[in-house]
Amino acid sequence: MNVCQVNQRLVLASPQVDKFELLVLVHEVTHIFLGGNMQQLQQQALDISQSNSRGKYSTDQVSSSIRAEPLLVFLHIPKTGGTTLERILDRQYGRNRGLRVNSLKQLLEVQSVLNQSTTKFIKGHLNLSIIQDQCQGHLCQYLTLLRHPVDRVISYYYFMFSKPHLYNHYPLHQYIYTQKISLREYVMSELSTEAHNLQVTMLATEDQNLTPLESAQRHLRETFSAFGLLEYFDTSLLLCSHRFNWRVPLYAKENQTLARPLLQDVPREIIRVLEQKNSLDLEFYAYAEQLFQERLAQQLPASFAAELAQFRQMNNLYRQIYPYYALASQTKNYLLQQLRRS
Repeated sequence: MNVCQVNQRLVLASPQVDKFELLVLVHEVTHIFLGGNMQQLQQQALDISQSNSRGKYSTDQVSSSIRAEPLLVFLHIPKTGGTTLERILDRQYGRNRGLRVNSLKQLLEVQSVLNQSTTKFIKGHLNLSIIQDQCQGHLCQYLTLLRHPVDRVISYYYFMFSKPHLYNHYPLHQYIYTQKISLREYVMSELSTEAHNLQVTMLATEDQNLTPLESAQRHLRETFSAFGLLEYFDTSLLLCSHRFNWRVPLYAKENQTLARPLLQDVPREIIRVLEQKNSLDLEFYAYAEQLFQERLAQQLPASFAAELAQFRQMNNLYRQIYPYYALASQTKNYLLQQLRRS
């Protein structure tokens, strides 16, 4: 069965499709859309088996030939849908082909992978200025996601209350929770840079001739190969899919902030404070939204509306079968681990 046939079945399948059919579909989606085909999986197992017959299998033995294609660098701005996009990147390129960079120690590893064709992408909460310094002189493509600044800060604030098991890793989150710091107090304080023009801060670089806002706008326009907006997430994915030649970027939402008020339910006084503290981000987001719409009109085919509708129909079914996919993925990884050990 090829991609077109699976696509047809995904589109025609009823939401009431039985569990057996879902299991068949998840098998096909897993191996065609998300990870290649069964022949590739069998070849992977054969390679491992042959490698074990010659000696201990190690991923360190994989060839690190000189890079012949650009390295994708995803700048993950917190609470912009980035975790969902990271999972998509893992499936597009292979999780073991990516390098996560969220600490100084991990940042130091960047130089070691820049010329290795085995590493396809870098992801993490990275300021553009820092990662550009590390990647200077190397061929890279930059990607990021943006979000309306007021909604992003509200989401981040309530997210800090949703992961108590991580408080040992995030002292600020623990402090906000234990001291019962309100949203207004959080935004008015200097406790965190997360609440004040974070998007401009992360995308601007030092330039004596430009303000931080102008710098961020210039980079969005000239440095980034593509960018997306959370408010247009599906459209953003298809735009990236066209730009980077991805397979169908099916997804299930990850790391959502569920226990939070809707934007229209937040008191107007707090909204005004958020707008005041994020005035640069608001102007930047307005610029980004206009640029996004211009690129859509210029880069996508006339049939895009139909493509988007079809993608959403496919993805609705994928979300139903995602738990089965997760189980299949875990089983595959377990079997491959057993092969390596045998």
